[in-house]
Amino acid sequence: MADQSIEGGKSQIKIKMMKINTRVSSWLLIVLLILFPRIIAGQDSGGSLEQGFMNPPESAKPRTWWHWTGGNVTKEGITKDLEWMKRVGIGGMHLADVAAGQGQMVDDKILFRSGEWLDAVHHAASEAERLRLEMSIFSSAGWSLTGGPWIAPEQAMKKLVWSEMRLKGPRDFSEKLPEPPSNAGPIRNLSGGRPDPEEVPFYKDCIVLAFPTPADALNPVQEDPVIHTGAGVLNGENLLDDDLNTSQAVRPGKDSNVAWIEFTWEKPFTARALTIGNRAGIPIGTLKASMDGTRYEILAVLPGAQLYRSGKVQTISFPETTARYFRLEFTGAPMRPAEVMAEINTRPDSVYTFNEMKFHACARVHRGRTRRDFTICSITNRLHHSRQCPHH
Repeated sequence: MADQSIEGGKSQIKIKMMKINTRVSSWLLIVLLILFPRIIAGQDSGGSLEQGFMNPPESAKPRTWWHWTGGNVTKEGITKDLEWMKRVGIGGMHLADVAAGQGQMVDDKILFRSGEWLDAVHHAASEAERLRLEMSIFSSAGWSLTGGPWIAPEQAMKKLVWSEMRLKGPRDFSEKLPEPPSNAGPIRNLSGGRPDPEEVPFYKDCIVLAFPTPADALNPVQEDPVIHTGAGVLNGENLLDDDLNTSQAVRPGKDSNVAWIEFTWEKPFTARALTIGNRAGIPIGTLKASMDGTRYEILAVLPGAQLYRSGKVQTISFPETTARYFRLEFTGAPMRPAEVMAEINTRPDSVYTFNEMKFHACARVHRGRTRRDFTICSITNRLHHSRQCPHH
């Protein structure tokens, strides 16, 4: 009986082992059945990925701007451009007619919206269809879609202009307010380049604001400051006249590559902000202050010109500072590439031309012109706020 039990036990062990082996084999088969399609799919995916790089689908191909510049366009040139785009893997283009560039590259220029121009656009669309390129188009001949002779002045892009007048009260006032500038241009009365003799000025009243002058702005300047540069004493009138079309050159002194300009008051002056204007954009610089003209404290760093993002006029605010000497230094350094989208532009350190340079006793909004969209800035979230007068 004992032998039989042992034998029986062996049989039971064998049976159990067979069941376990069967389960293992079954599970292994199931795992292989699950993984095999994935392995095959992975191999196929790798092949598809390589093929995708070799022959990208239309959805992955880049699109490009396609500028028709200054009417220098021909059908032959259109076909060559589009065939080149197709050949290098561009998936489509955005047609923009721009009045830019100089000279004449073709025998006969074509005028925007003329019969020849419309025929050229039709040819471009036909060629794009033949080459299976995606095509889109600007709605007008202007950077921001408001160009063209059919756009009336009141329909075009506008800027906010203003004038200021101080009155001592209490009193009744019924006189005419100073008229704000009505010229075309980036800000205030700054001209926008060569004036068009046929341009019709456009101006429309918007709002009149009246408020008590803040106490710290009642006597903003006790006296006119004396203005020095490395090259000598300046008259400075063109920097303080509220006219952005007058200018003052600032040059380095002898044996120096740093251009500087210094405002000196006989008695200590309390300043909270600086407004500076430069038609070419505000260069990189450092604002310093001193009570004795020897030891200087850095108050602010000017952001630098940013090419087509250049702010022609900027207001820089800083902590309330009382001093006799306020100095601006310019080294001609370029901006960091990251701040200008790699558009590096090294400005010369030989001469700087400024249209305005004023210190304010009353606080101003830091880089307020940028905040009000008089210029473009991609880092507005880093522009700190400051206490300011209600009129700025």
